[in-house]
Amino acid sequence: MPYLMDTAFDQFLERITIGGDLRAIATTRRNNIVELLAGRMDTLDVFPTGSLVRGTGLKGSSDVDIVAVLHYSKHIKDKTCTQLLESVRQVLSGYDARIVKKNGQAVTLYFKTWPNVDLVPAKRVTTDGKSLLYIPDSNTGEWIQTAPALHDAAMSKLPLRRRQLVRMIKCWNAAHSGYVLSFHVEQVALECHFTTDRSEWAEDDWPYAVLEFFERADDFTSATGQNWFQYDTDDWLELRSRLERAKGLALEAWSATHNGDNETAMGKLRVIFGDRFPSFG
Repeated sequence: MPYLMDTAFDQFLERITIGGDLRAIATTRRNNIVELLAGRMDTLDVFPTGSLVRGTGLKGSSDVDIVAVLHYSKHIKDKTCTQLLESVRQVLSGYDARIVKKNGQAVTLYFKTWPNVDLVPAKRVTTDGKSLLYIPDSNTGEWIQTAPALHDAAMSKLPLRRRQLVRMIKCWNAAHSGYVLSFHVEQVALECHFTTDRSEWAEDDWPYAVLEFFERADDFTSATGQNWFQYDTDDWLELRSRLERAKGLALEAWSATHNGDNETAMGKLRVIFGDRFPSFG
């Protein structure tokens, strides 16, 4: 086990980063689902998106995300959001396919080994010459406008270190019941400015980068922030509680690091990230 902070974070990142063999498995699984869907539904476009495309996937946790733009009159017209998702689930009934309530926007195909596949049906709407995508939310019954390609492009431009930070935060989220939407983790990361690939000091000072994330996430999900309304009340209150605790621990870890007390700092970080973060000694 490490005594130095940079060594601890190197080991942590190695444990949570998806390597080449796992990425190949994910790609094969995605391609198989695309082929199956193409033979059974009339699609206008099918494309991968999500954390594996963006380089922010968490080893053992991130799913393969596929958006399928369906022919409106054949598959979407006169259907509620739940009915549409159910019709897609039936097409994929050969798999263990379920509509997960907490997400409510995808049909998740479960496999015995990582990764699972989230298939998100979408409709394309042209307004004033602009083509927009909408995905169903079975929890609210509403259609949500989305632009996954734009988000993928924005994430791909982030410094490597900030995409690594996203993986770390997703590890925290997974270790604490996953109350924060994965997409929101990435949105907060886009607003974090400390973690870069240029400054040697910034690259090595991971505890401060973690603290900056939780400070911005706290603002992002506050009652005056832009995304609190995407959570139901109970989940939002629990999310706020866990963010506050993580922010406090991150502040203690950063303070201990800069006082030369790596043992205390690593202990705090291990509480944040779980047992995938190395212990001291």
